[in-house]
Amino acid sequence: MELSGGDSELFVSLREAGVQLGRRTDESMPAGEAVFDLVLEHRANGQAPARPDRIRSLLRPGGRWVVVLEDNRWVGLAARRILRRARQEGFESIETFYAHPSLRSPRILVPLDHPEPFHYFLRLAVGVRAPRQRLLALGARCLCYLGLHRILLSNLIVVARTAR
Repeated sequence: MELSGGDSELFVSLREAGVQLGRRTDESMPAGEAVFDLVLEHRANGQAPARPDRIRSLLRPGGRWVVVLEDNRWVGLAARRILRRARQEGFESIETFYAHPSLRSPRILVPLDHPEPFHYFLRLAVGVRAPRQRLLALGARCLCYLGLHRILLSNLIVVARTAR
């Protein structure tokens, strides 16, 4: 099921690959029955689409809630709210990723839950040639150690999975 607004075309490639996606309407919401394997949500530039009270109640065992956040500057507080909501609803595992250089044409999907993959990505993307690049890399590493690197990126993918 797709919870994104009507103008989101981010999941078109899934439809073209044969994945059956239904958009959320108030009539299409099941009454207390977990029927979906995957709930997709796309939030761009601070928009907050309407969604049910409990996402987890819509998912079958082993189902996933995938939230894709993107913004002109950084995903900021929306990312924190999504992560907090996933923890409150009791999802078994929550993973975060960054799509570089963009969501529409990603070349690298960077895992953000541990510092090592993010540091490896920094060495690839920023390099350490000029003083300015060294300063950017140092700042990004400091943000990573503080746990703030997720909210200062331009996009974030949150994948929350229920227990099997």
